[in-house]
Amino acid sequence: MQLIDLSLPIESDMPHFDGTPPVYVAHSHRLPEAGFRMCTVVLGNHAGTHLDAPAHFLTNGRTVDEVPLERCVGDATVIDLSYKRPRDPITVADLRDAGLTAVEGCRVLLRTDWDLRFGEPDYFVDYPPLAPEAAEWLAEGGAWLVGLDIPSLHQEHFKNMHEVMLAADIAIIESLANLRSLTQREVFFSALPLRLSGADGAPVRAVAYDGTLGTT
Repeated sequence: MQLIDLSLPIESDMPHFDGTPPVYVAHSHRLPEAGFRMCTVVLGNHAGTHLDAPAHFLTNGRTVDEVPLERCVGDATVIDLSYKRPRDPITVADLRDAGLTAVEGCRVLLRTDWDLRFGEPDYFVDYPPLAPEAAEWLAEGGAWLVGLDIPSLHQEHFKNMHEVMLAADIAIIESLANLRSLTQREVFFSALPLRLSGADGAPVRAVAYDGTLGTT
């Protein structure tokens, strides 16, 4: 099986949400002068491909270091929604039509191919959002993880939708990339966050094997 990188590259001046810190990556030590290389990295904890922890929106929600890691690693189902147009919501009907009828304990990766627009002006504003009723359906159904290749859940209703999903302990992975490179519907997925003590979110290195490895 081939291991596929599903993460956006982190680099200086990469696109980021308005109001969040810019990303800065610079050499602090160079080989000719210091005999070794090191970098200084400054970024917001929701830059690039990242996990939203419950503390992101919930007063007493779990922080990143408290998120059960088994939710972030295991078999996942890829749902092809690449036909979605800008601002066309992903509905429960879309998920059911794609064969997702039961979500208890599932990890679901929603592919829209919106990452192809990363760096374009409309990336953060015109993505096809998850419909509020779909967020409620996933939460009520007991999903473990929802990964998306869009930068947030919804343009207007993101607060309520995050609250609904995070209250159900769903691990939300945003700004995935390259889901179109996966050839199988069922994959082995990993998106482990940095262990940032007390933080509300963290960057992840998201990867997947095409095909499952028999885990849960």
